[in-house]
Amino acid sequence: MRSAIQIGLASVVPWLAACAHQIAPQSPAIPIGAESQPSPSFGPVAPSRLIRPDSRPVPAVTIDTRESPTQLAQFDLATIRVVKDGLPPHTFDKSIRVGPPNGRAPDGDLRDDATLGPSRRFPGIGPTGWIPSDATLAVGPRHVVSTVNQAIAFHEKKGTLLYSAHLGSPGSPGFFEPAGAGDFTFDPVCFYHHTAGRFFVLALEVYSEDAWITIGVSDDDDPVGVWYLYRTPAAIPIGDSTYWPDFPGFAYDDQAIYVAANLFKLQGPGGGWGGVIFRSFDLSPLLTGQPAVFKDYRDGSAATVRPAQVFSGNGHPYFVSIWSSTQIRVQTLLDPLTNPSPRSKLVSVPAFAGPPGDAPNGQAGALNTGGAIGEVHVRDGVLYATHGVDVGGRGGIRWYEIDLQDWPDSGQGVILTLTQSGTIDAGGSRWTFFPAIAANRRDEVAVVFGQSGPSEFASMQIAARRADDPPGTMGAPVQFGTGAADANGRWGDYFGVAVDPLSDSVFWGIGQVQFGFGWQTVIGYAQVGCLADITSSTDPVDPAFGVPDGRVDSQDFFVFLDWFANHDARADLTGSSDPNDPGYGVPDGRYDASDFFFYLDRFAHGCA
Repeated sequence: MRSAIQIGLASVVPWLAACAHQIAPQSPAIPIGAESQPSPSFGPVAPSRLIRPDSRPVPAVTIDTRESPTQLAQFDLATIRVVKDGLPPHTFDKSIRVGPPNGRAPDGDLRDDATLGPSRRFPGIGPTGWIPSDATLAVGPRHVVSTVNQAIAFHEKKGTLLYSAHLGSPGSPGFFEPAGAGDFTFDPVCFYHHTAGRFFVLALEVYSEDAWITIGVSDDDDPVGVWYLYRTPAAIPIGDSTYWPDFPGFAYDDQAIYVAANLFKLQGPGGGWGGVIFRSFDLSPLLTGQPAVFKDYRDGSAATVRPAQVFSGNGHPYFVSIWSSTQIRVQTLLDPLTNPSPRSKLVSVPAFAGPPGDAPNGQAGALNTGGAIGEVHVRDGVLYATHGVDVGGRGGIRWYEIDLQDWPDSGQGVILTLTQSGTIDAGGSRWTFFPAIAANRRDEVAVVFGQSGPSEFASMQIAARRADDPPGTMGAPVQFGTGAADANGRWGDYFGVAVDPLSDSVFWGIGQVQFGFGWQTVIGYAQVGCLADITSSTDPVDPAFGVPDGRVDSQDFFVFLDWFANHDARADLTGSSDPNDPGYGVPDGRYDASDFFFYLDRFAHGCA
């Protein structure tokens, strides 16, 4: 029998909702203190060790983007330049070791049913004259920051462009130019630090005799305004040679900012391959514009490592790379800010091979998509990672959920457990590629990726799963954007994903499509799960409090009311009550009638 509260709500909710529309087997671990041998194809390298190329703190250069004489950059599209052509030689054998058989298979694939709710998208940065775009994004309370080769932009969440600039000196001034950046600032990456409330941006530079890792930090959660810029030396000594960083990963936890990048020879007699550099920046001084302090560690056995964005965990950073055809390598650094000490684990995964060549893009296109690890995410002791694989002679995607078992605190003897894995295969003659993965506090997971085929142009897609979905499965993808022209060769390199810091049922993504005028980035978001289903208990000490239970009832309603009354970030649902407004369904940092009636509308519709 329904309660009086439920009966009352059943009668009043339809009226309020109407008003809302009118109102706005585990492989052995690498021993402690030792490193496994690199694949022979990598070539000889010097032993892994702590590096101190320059222990002096690097002072900040402060800029204010509101004072830039050029708020919206104009890019030279007359000449299309490929980033790799401006760099020193940087090739190595990317073949995958044959791993020990383990009999594992992926747990699931794409389903036909819908998991994603409302979604929106808007155009991001357009062609800059550089290939590939290397698009990434960072999402704050009210803004989206995005980067590409070699530019940066700030948007409001509803899509209004506020600022765009070259990253280097062609900008007059470019974003990083006041810190000394020259005319070749490449491989940019960005993220929003959800606990520090700041945006972070990275770009690399390499010239004939020197290399740099330059980072920018906003002074608050609004990117329009003051930034602290740090241009840190990155010509890494190995023996009598120096090496430069390439293809950086950029991520964080509550104590530090981490960069991981491949190393290639810049000068000297050494071999061309130098392993991977891990750079750890102390977070605290960066937030107030104090000099940057960092430590470097080089791993001669690693290649193409991705650091994890650690949303919650045990205080350790994590780094992920492909180790063999049946193993993923997870690394950490103990004491990363004073004396980095490495630990490594191998995780047994279903056997895979890399994508088999280039992805067809329409009748004449062929895109180089690669198979490297995409963005990595850690939340509550669980690690999520993804990369490209071969699915029946086509490109597909494999994703993993790995239980970290409180490692390394739990000791080197612990086994990291693969709790589930899945494949994203679009079927038919379609290829999928450039995956990026993230999870929210409800254990809902989203993957942003590209898709193309011989009869369809490359598009940007997002697929997601709820916590109680069958293992390894994702719901039917939603298309964020599609192109209208062929493209060939080196094209996008990777896409990006981010959880909205105000409403973590909202996942944002950035990707790339192709038109006749060149590539175009697309920024979009989608809601995962049922927004109105908040909890199965109204008692804050009940383990079921805040855990969705698949029903929409009075418990959900009253918890939302409490959030709304106390200006809890979870009550910020929308910037507009008009479904035709670009701000509809996008949190805007305010708590007003739009949020209240938006929830009532969702409540009235339930989880259908």
